[in-house]
Amino acid sequence: MEGAYGVAVAVGAKVVAIDLFDKPSTCQKVWNRLMSGFVLDAIESEQAERQVEAPDVERLLGNLRQFNWEQAQAVGEGEEYRAESPTGDLASALVLGGVLLHGSVVCQ
Repeated sequence: MEGAYGVAVAVGAKVVAIDLFDKPSTCQKVWNRLMSGFVLDAIESEQAERQVEAPDVERLLGNLRQFNWEQAQAVGEGEEYRAESPTGDLASALVLGGVLLHGSVVCQ
């Protein structure tokens, strides 16, 4: 976890979420909260024959460019963008001063 800018979570053969942050200290602040939600997903899942590998995560991140991004009202500072893929994956990005503070994808 130390030095991590984010986390990609897979349950069995499926990527369920990706969270990316501007710097490791931001990631570290929310790490436990992120992990608690992901643990519940893993407990409820069934054993899969295939496991997710790095190219699966890279493919999903590459596909984000093809999403139909729209600006949304930010809760605080910065600019927020949201998108939904044709398969129902939900993505969001919070940008401040041209820097991505938090980007996330929740896969369906």
